[in-house]
Amino acid sequence: MRSILLSSLALSAAMFSASSLACDTVVTSANPHITAPGKYCLAGNLGVPIVITGEDIEFDCKGRTLANPDPNGGPAAITVDSWSKVTVRNCRIEGYSLGIHLRTRSGDQLLNNTVVRPYDAGIVIFGDSPPDGTGARVVGNRVIDYGNPNISPWREAIQITMAPRTVVTNNVIAGYSGGGLLVDRSADVQATGNQFLDFPDNTDRIIELRQSPRARLVHNSIMLRTRSGVQGLIGGSSATCIENVAINTARSGFSECAVTRYNVEEPSPFMP
Repeated sequence: MRSILLSSLALSAAMFSASSLACDTVVTSANPHITAPGKYCLAGNLGVPIVITGEDIEFDCKGRTLANPDPNGGPAAITVDSWSKVTVRNCRIEGYSLGIHLRTRSGDQLLNNTVVRPYDAGIVIFGDSPPDGTGARVVGNRVIDYGNPNISPWREAIQITMAPRTVVTNNVIAGYSGGGLLVDRSADVQATGNQFLDFPDNTDRIIELRQSPRARLVHNSIMLRTRSGVQGLIGGSSATCIENVAINTARSGFSECAVTRYNVEEPSPFMP
């Protein structure tokens, strides 16, 4: 009886797993434009950009790579013009000017994607959110940029513009030669558990808030390998900053937030 029960549970788990990983349409280089609701995936690596226009769409790369054959960067690897509820997950992106460019309205998600050596920015989000819309979720992504000479120090790995209520959680930005996170004209953004690592000395700030009231920054870590004149947070005068860590920055900026508690700062003695 016990063996029958275990077999039934195993079969149910397998069926659930297969269902959750099911894909309605495999995207190929011949059909890189997604417009209809449904689940889409990759069956292999691709060398063409993907364009998603519509709503109720899930695009899952399943860990496969969108690699750009153009040495000059070209367009975004994935462009999303969302009406609502578009999810992009498990994509590895290499060598594009932009990794993911999302125009968001309500309920969009970028989950567990990796952008390697972008020429311009890793993730760019522009909002067109209705007053009652749900903000975008940017969760578990990575932007990795060690040794890329193409990045301008005035660009950011993740850029959020006019996209209120965006949630930015558990992302990792490493080795990026520009800023880490820009929140521009976007109220009520929440940044939690993000890691900003190994930024070079030519970066002047890691997190910047511009005209973005009521931001919440909780449990974020800024850890620079060497002491430098990099600023941790700028523009945080209306933000809530709790239990963030800044190591080897000239100043963390967290102490200047409207609400500030239990932040840890180990500043560099170097001042610009």
